[in-house]
Amino acid sequence: MWCVAELDEEYIRRMEDVLALYEKPLSEEEPVVCIDEKPVVLHRDIRAPKPARPGHVARRDYEYKRCGTANVFCGVEPKAGRHFPKHGSWLNQAEIEVSLLSRRCLGQRRNPNLATLRGEVRAWGGRVSCDHTMIELNLTCKQARRKLHYSITRTRY
Repeated sequence: MWCVAELDEEYIRRMEDVLALYEKPLSEEEPVVCIDEKPVVLHRDIRAPKPARPGHVARRDYEYKRCGTANVFCGVEPKAGRHFPKHGSWLNQAEIEVSLLSRRCLGQRRNPNLATLRGEVRAWGGRVSCDHTMIELNLTCKQARRKLHYSITRTRY
């Protein structure tokens, strides 16, 4: 469910500027790149996890050692399917990317240090870039006006 601020003139202008940018066709001369970051807590297992075996699922102790924090920075060129995880809003497509990274890559894994975290993020970023996994935002300015029940009276730049 969306949590949208008050639809005042400034909010609508900025939202439509972002949506208009996302509506542009793919262009090498003017790429559309989104960025975001996510804090990650580094955890190390206290006891070694037990691997899965026939008739038993893998098990991991709930106890862990906290080993600090890190930020994962994410960049994505949505229409080209290019993903840039570098260092170990509902409108920001990079937020979608960070959410996917969190769920599909980091998940319930414990990353005890920056080197492990960097390796996981680079491997995932390399895979989604090779696959040219694209993010398709299916919201246009016209659809936003209809869904959020407002009209626009100014001309876009």
